[in-house]
Amino acid sequence: FEEERFRKIVERIQRRPGVEFKHFDPKNIDKYIRDFITVYNAAWSKFENFKPLSYDDVQNIFRELKPILIPEFMWYAYVNDTPAGFFIVLPDVNQLFKFVGGKLDLIGKLKFVFYKMFRPIDRLKALVFGIMPGYQNQGLDAALFYNAYNELKNFPQFTSSEIAWIGSFNPKMQSLMSNLGATISKKHITYRKLFDDSIEFKPYKLKE
Repeated sequence: FEEERFRKIVERIQRRPGVEFKHFDPKNIDKYIRDFITVYNAAWSKFENFKPLSYDDVQNIFRELKPILIPEFMWYAYVNDTPAGFFIVLPDVNQLFKFVGGKLDLIGKLKFVFYKMFRPIDRLKALVFGIMPGYQNQGLDAALFYNAYNELKNFPQFTSSEIAWIGSFNPKMQSLMSNLGATISKKHITYRKLFDDSIEFKPYKLKE
């Protein structure tokens, strides 16, 4: 990861007229929920079997995640005040859930709080990332990642981060991860059995 080179590229992007990056503000949660929905529903609409998110869906998600949210790791991109992208990173609570026993009843919650105090989380998990169609290939993705990365200096307890799965059908994200110096930690393989051998198999591709 060539940090200095990356920093100069991102600074150039951030100097563009109308381009702005902000991290999540809990005091203005309604705005960030609605901006999340705007970007998510537009960016994911190209996937098959896509189901749009509603305000209630996202409000419930944010409410459940509230105890572990770190605003400095939740970045949004705007172009002329229009939401254009987001990058959401959370502490990897799986490091604690293994001690809870799979149940978040009263005892489970007490265990979670106990281990959160005495076995602090040291790994981050990149939960979700998206760029609005029309604003892709403009470097916004690189700037979102860099802004979150830059905040790590203020949180020395975190020593590593894992990005949620990136499909082999998404070469743009694979290229970005390579430029960031990320390495592959695990691979998931999906197998398909065609019962009719005469049917042509076509690998999945993202719609442009």
